[in-house]
Amino acid sequence: MRKIIDTAECTFCGLQEETIEHLFFDCIHVTRFWNNLLTIIKNKCTHCDNLCFSKQIILFGGEPDIVTDKTLDFIVLLAKYHIYISKWNNSKPDIVVFMKTLKNRFIVEKFVHVM
Repeated sequence: MRKIIDTAECTFCGLQEETIEHLFFDCIHVTRFWNNLLTIIKNKCTHCDNLCFSKQIILFGGEPDIVTDKTLDFIVLLAKYHIYISKWNNSKPDIVVFMKTLKNRFIVEKFVHVM
């Protein structure tokens, strides 16, 4: 069983209160994760030159003036799940681990689509 942690400090940085906003966007370790993911996406996709991960896109799934596609929405959702799982595993979000997870999920989705 997991220990119940009776502290309000961020699991990743331990410097600030762990709010949803801090956990998924403001923490320095999470910010690094999002920046690494953004770099990878921009390197792989020529249509993503103007893409940026704003607080509204990360926390709420979109912004009124910005149109995203289902693929990007899914990547953001899976990345937030990775951050959440990292919190419970007492590890920091890792872009290499996330990219392996994303690749495995792609393989599963591709297989399901063929069936």
